[in-house]
Amino acid sequence: MSSSEHKNHQRTYFRSDFTKGQTLVFDEQALADDFDNAAAKYYEGNKDLSKLLADFRNVTYLDLAVLINFTALFLRRRENNQETFIGISKNKRVRDFIRVWRFPEAFFEATATRFETILVQDDQHYRGEKQDTYTGVGSGIEALEFDSEWTNGSQTKRNFFEFTSFNLVREQAESFSTIPRGEGSRWNKVLIRQVLTTHLDGDNQSDEVARVVIYESLSNAVRHPNATIIQTVSKFDWHEKPDELTSSRSEKPSVSTTGRSLRGHLRIYIWDDGESIVDTLLPTVRVGGPLRGVKLPNYMYDSIHLDIRDAANKRMSLLRVSQMEDPPPDASEELILLCSLFPGVTRSLRRLVQPVQPFDTVTPDAAPIELADKQGMGLYALTRTALDLYQGSLLIRSGNHRLVMEVAHDSYRVQHNVTYKAKITRYPESFPKFRGNLLGIMLPIRMVAREDVTTNINDD
Repeated sequence: MSSSEHKNHQRTYFRSDFTKGQTLVFDEQALADDFDNAAAKYYEGNKDLSKLLADFRNVTYLDLAVLINFTALFLRRRENNQETFIGISKNKRVRDFIRVWRFPEAFFEATATRFETILVQDDQHYRGEKQDTYTGVGSGIEALEFDSEWTNGSQTKRNFFEFTSFNLVREQAESFSTIPRGEGSRWNKVLIRQVLTTHLDGDNQSDEVARVVIYESLSNAVRHPNATIIQTVSKFDWHEKPDELTSSRSEKPSVSTTGRSLRGHLRIYIWDDGESIVDTLLPTVRVGGPLRGVKLPNYMYDSIHLDIRDAANKRMSLLRVSQMEDPPPDASEELILLCSLFPGVTRSLRRLVQPVQPFDTVTPDAAPIELADKQGMGLYALTRTALDLYQGSLLIRSGNHRLVMEVAHDSYRVQHNVTYKAKITRYPESFPKFRGNLLGIMLPIRMVAREDVTTNINDD
């Protein structure tokens, strides 16, 4: 059944039409690993997989990555002629967030299925309501989040950070090469640069977000085999204490009830529906073929503390991995995924890849990031920028795995003799592989006065 035929045959349901085993239920916050863990349990404990409801009714904070994961799961289940539905939050701020970030439009772009056709009947009355959470009045971030003067047909976005879709089927092949530079240039405009300089840690290196984080992540996505769509989305999130990109329960951005200041993170996500990172490298690894397009001096390679766990968070393996070493032919998929971030690692030594236009701006003192234009150096440069320059974190959701990587600080670095630490979660074989690749970058925001943040906290 084609996607267009499927959307026409998919009927709508009430919540009561789903059993407890057919429903993914979330509490006040829904984080990316909450979604994956709930979905993994659904697949392990269910014999009838014909329908599924992801119910966000009680959610007051919804991570952007959850929306992407939902889309990816919808596509994967549709391949198996299985129906997937969604229930949205009773919380008006969350519904406004979904609307202002234009998720329904992004969902349609990715699936050719109208969002209202997968919305449970109980929530259909929310359709058409006006948002009132975002006004565009206030700080630079607020102005970027919502342009109150925007109208249909405008050349600019209503929300700078909203979902942006690049349809690789509609686009001509020669246009693919312009996507990374075009999106990087958008992040290099005056207002967003001023906001990044004001709010990001990292010695005011605001241009590196556009030149490395955005450009390199999209360059990577464009080159994934069999990708038909790429989507980007981002958000400034605020919370009381510094957190990690681990999707842990403490990650929820919230307002302090006792303190007078807030910290936060800029979250940037890039998703494509192409071949998984591991699958692109696996054939070369298994035959012991060449993986490196660039060879660095030995002193430039770092070591990583790798913690591999199952979906129940039970440790499966603990390794110290050097970026200098190529994975052996019998390497685990976890090791292959990690090595995709190593300097010089590329599949393009054995396969043709889509070329991309270079980013216009070059910063002469950005070593070793200036190596990003060399073969296999893009993801390495991205990792170095997010982790070392901004002291942020990196997420990859691909295949059966979730990878989270950050700098190893202080005693941890000394104890294990490593520069970075990475955690990879391996999901069970019963849980279908993630459709495509999701790359997430979280960059810390400088502490700000509580009264300076008013509208971009997704909570009551």
